[in-house]
Amino acid sequence: MMNNWPTKKLGKICKINPTKSEIKDISNDELVSFVQMSSVSEVTQEIEEQVEKTLGEVRKSYTYFRKGDVIFAKITPCMENGKVALTDNLEHEIGFGSTEFHVVRADIGVLPEYVFYLLASEDFKKEAETKMTGSAGQKRVPKSFLQKYEIPLPPFEEQKRIVKVLEEKLGKVKKMIRLREEAIADTENLLSARLYETFEEGIKQGWEERKLKELGKLQTGTTPKTSIKKFYGDFIPFIKPADVDYRNDGKINYENNFLSKEGLEIGRVTDEGSTAMVCIGASIGKVGFSDRKISFNQQINVISPKEGINKKFIFYTLRDKGFYKKVIGASSQSTLPIINKTKWGNLTILLPNLKTQEKIVEELDELSEKVNQLKELEQSQLTDLKNLEQAFLREAFEGKLI
Repeated sequence: MMNNWPTKKLGKICKINPTKSEIKDISNDELVSFVQMSSVSEVTQEIEEQVEKTLGEVRKSYTYFRKGDVIFAKITPCMENGKVALTDNLEHEIGFGSTEFHVVRADIGVLPEYVFYLLASEDFKKEAETKMTGSAGQKRVPKSFLQKYEIPLPPFEEQKRIVKVLEEKLGKVKKMIRLREEAIADTENLLSARLYETFEEGIKQGWEERKLKELGKLQTGTTPKTSIKKFYGDFIPFIKPADVDYRNDGKINYENNFLSKEGLEIGRVTDEGSTAMVCIGASIGKVGFSDRKISFNQQINVISPKEGINKKFIFYTLRDKGFYKKVIGASSQSTLPIINKTKWGNLTILLPNLKTQEKIVEELDELSEKVNQLKELEQSQLTDLKNLEQAFLREAFEGKLI
């Protein structure tokens, strides 16, 4: 640190996850503000939506906080994505929210806004990520990490000056970040809009309605035992849901996992030109086009189109929002949405003649390339803005903004 400020453990200057015993005498009829994880913006780091509930509805099952506390997502990937917010905009004094929030309440002499900016910094998130515990996909930041984390603590008046400068500088940057995020979303919608127009036109022209299973070979993947090391190597890419449409451009990431020749004897393989779709969980309906042979796990369905059908046409059809709605409608809704190969194969698409398929694919490929180029430019600009935001935060806690 480039300052003479003392460092203090967060747990010594803040309450971490205050207990509900504080509100034991308050009536269950009391109105409180309820905040879901999805209501905390990763861009603005503010609570953008809250619902009014009675204390009795939420007292037992949710996380308790008060106006002015900082809520911090402890679970992956919400933590890494920056879901943290100061609860100063609560409509009621008492709030409740997701059990995946940690709550940090500043003690006397500590400015809540100062704590908020520290928890929003990339340096803090990176350190928190190294201390996460639990299994893949369910890792969480433990309370003990927050309690022991040491922060620079300047005098109270200096904290106020730091916050004032950060509010001025970051307010402008966050506005630019939001505008860039909106521009990226608009760019992504260009292809979706064109797909919608294409299939609306297909309805008017009377394209044939066909079941997916009639158009090619369908497969659901499998996973060779991870405890048997000889099954894994560098022979063929092994695809998991996170690898499908991993950049929101319909492409597949082939670089994460590989099977050996022995593993491939147990796993499933599909030829190049196949379309993979995630068939379970939050990513259900994500679609990727494979330009090479791949193997894949049991959370992915794959179609390999037969002769006489344009392979990319199937890919674009399955990316259409209309098909996604069919997938959701046919999914079993238990703990996680899931669609098996049989139900998937019985879903229908509109199929024109091969010449029309090829013409549509040529047009969509051209548009897709332009969209991806524009997104890369916009994403680069967004990255620069986020780096600037983090640079301001780093300077603030190094004492360089005062």
